[in-house]
Amino acid sequence: MSKGLFIIGTDTNIGKTLISASLAWRLSKDYDDICVMKPFATSDKIFSKKFNSKDLFLLSKSINLKENQNYLNPFFYKLPASPYMASKMLKIKPPSIKIALEKFKYLKKKIQFYYY
Repeated sequence: MSKGLFIIGTDTNIGKTLISASLAWRLSKDYDDICVMKPFATSDKIFSKKFNSKDLFLLSKSINLKENQNYLNPFFYKLPASPYMASKMLKIKPPSIKIALEKFKYLKKKIQFYYY
C-alpha cells in the first residue's frame, strides 16, 4: 500500500514548494518510486513547453520525475488567482476534486511512496 503526504498552506510564496521538493528529494533516497503532484496551479505565464507550472518543474526536478504533467497537474490556469476564480474569469472548465482524485489514483498504482 502506498503512503503519502499532503502539504497545504493558506497563502502564496510561503515555502510550500520548497518544503515539498526538499521532502521529496530526501524521501527519494530511501524509496525507489516517489511521485509529486500539484493538482491545481495558476500563474501569469506558462513556465516551459514541458511544464505549465514552475512549481511542478521544481517538484519534478527534485526527484527526476518523468511523468506526464497531465497527471501531475491536471488543472493549470494562466491567470494569477485562485484556481476556481481563474477558471471563472477565463471561462474554462473549473477545477474538479473528482478528476484530481482520478489522476491521484492512477499515479498511486504506479509508485511505492506517494508525495502530494
